Amino acid sequence: MQLNEKIKYFRMSKKLTQEQMADKLGITTVAYSNIERGICGVSVKRLEEITEAMGADLIELLSLGENIVILSHGDNSPAVNSISFSQNINMSKENEKLSFDLQKANLIIEQRDKEVEYLKQQIADLREMVYLLKESNKSHDIL
Repeated sequence: MQLNEKIKYFRMSKKLTQEQMADKLGITTVAYSNIERGICGVSVKRLEEITEAMGADLIELLSLGENIVILSHGDNSPAVNSISFSQNINMSKENEKLSFDLQKANLIIEQRDKEVEYLKQQIADLREMVYLLKESNKSHDIL
């Protein structure tokens, strides 16, 4: 499930409208709708604001739709299985935290990549302007 789909699903499970979410976030309904449709990226800060507005935490949202498997090992005695289950819960929580950290890092990288592309486009535009200004000056020198 993509992040934007998780946001939409989570909002709907909380019985909130897009308008309510937009109001809570201080943005327009169109801007919020664009987040849910995946049209625009969402920063980690905005993601934290979204989950806070829904009365949840970021791990809840990011783990939505993810399968968590708890494995058991050892014999079938209740004492061994309860210890094993407890260890697996701790490992599961640790895995959730690592998964959250990885998703957060991926979001940061994705945002940085978008910023780099934007800056590259700005550089290309500035080079084009410099070229046009030079050509314009050459034209004025000829006249």
